Amino acid sequence: MENNITKFILNNEEMDTVIKESYKTISLHKEKIDDRFIIIYGKNYSDNLEQEKYDVVGILDIEEKCLYNPTYIFDDMIPKDSILKTNNYSNLETEIYSKINDEVKKVVLENPIEYMKYGKEKFSYQTNKDRENILRKACRLFIKYDNPNVDLDMSINKWELFQIINYNKGQSLMKYLYSPDKYINNSTLKYIDSKKEDIGLALINMREEKRVLEDIIKNKDGKYESININKRILDSVKNVYASRITVTIEYGGKELSFKTDYMKMKESLLNCDSGTCDSGNSYRVVSDFIKENSNNEKYDRYLNDFEFSHIKKITYGKETLYEKNDSKKKQKNKEMER
Repeated sequence: MENNITKFILNNEEMDTVIKESYKTISLHKEKIDDRFIIIYGKNYSDNLEQEKYDVVGILDIEEKCLYNPTYIFDDMIPKDSILKTNNYSNLETEIYSKINDEVKKVVLENPIEYMKYGKEKFSYQTNKDRENILRKACRLFIKYDNPNVDLDMSINKWELFQIINYNKGQSLMKYLYSPDKYINNSTLKYIDSKKEDIGLALINMREEKRVLEDIIKNKDGKYESININKRILDSVKNVYASRITVTIEYGGKELSFKTDYMKMKESLLNCDSGTCDSGNSYRVVSDFIKENSNNEKYDRYLNDFEFSHIKKITYGKETLYEKNDSKKKQKNKEMER
């Protein structure tokens, strides 16, 4: 149902009005930008004090019957059941950003080889740390999902994007509203052209991550056996509801059992990072045990870190959640079934 204010806004012939309400009076004036958009100016009267000049209080899209960026002057004055819709510039900006983001990925993934060539030079400068990051991401995917899939890891900064496409709040939004597909397509191509080296590098990294993930899954010659053990342990304990669990580790033919925080252990398994494990009150006992029974010098530096491959058993109360020998047998049986 329409009231005086929405009737005025929706009437393309009426250009001026004064709306009197019990608690305020407003004066409105409209000016056409073109056949589709109208700028609405407003002036507020309150307690016999008149606002000195008109301010822009909204932009009307005649075609969509939508008032963009309505100011406080319209607060509680547009009925909820009115055919007049309202929207803010910020919502449109979010919509534009999201669509360009999706379209950029769609375009470059349709022809990745074409764009990879622009990232070759940047890839040649990558450090060991960059390569380790690719390995770590592949490990996490393998451990977390039964059917892992590598996605294009390319974040687009909103404000950088708007700078590249010469975004102007008023004019750009109108261009978008007039022709959304054309605006998104032109903006996408402009962004890709400006950032093609970074896009090419992201595509090469995605290809490398896929290659590493395939190698982990194949586990040829047991190269990635420790990661496969990590996954088997996580699969055994991930659905347990517990606060603390008992972990038994084995070094140099000797065993040590201790209690540890379940959630921290699970997080460490998910992150493929034993260095974040917390043996709690058993810290000194665990670190001394590893130091005394391990031939690996790194335990002189990381005394309480234990590799997941050295976990022999995990229990919760009387329930055995994971046992190393059993997991190996199960793996062999699965391979025989194949």
